[in-house]
Amino acid sequence: KNEREDSYTYIYITVAISAFGDRIWQYAVPILFMDIWPDTLLPTIAYTLIVNLSIFIILPLTARWVDFEPRLALLKKTILVDNVSTIIACILLALSVTAKGYMQWVL
Repeated sequence: KNEREDSYTYIYITVAISAFGDRIWQYAVPILFMDIWPDTLLPTIAYTLIVNLSIFIILPLTARWVDFEPRLALLKKTILVDNVSTIIACILLALSVTAKGYMQWVL
């Protein structure tokens, strides 16, 4: 084996691990929502609807942005957006869980 084949192997392994982690989250989040709100499927349905609509709306804009942005700047901005999105999602989930008793009329 040469060095190039080894680097391709590492790339394939990295992509497989990343894809596996994404699939686990796609499976786990609706189950987590059903555990938090056992009496209703509304949060699970809302989550799925929001994810699919955002993919439908944002994907073409993101593809255009990726085509014209320099790669290093794109990488930095993508990491920043990913981390900020994760923080916001965690805060919203924590708020919704702590306010669960107050939000019974919504759910």
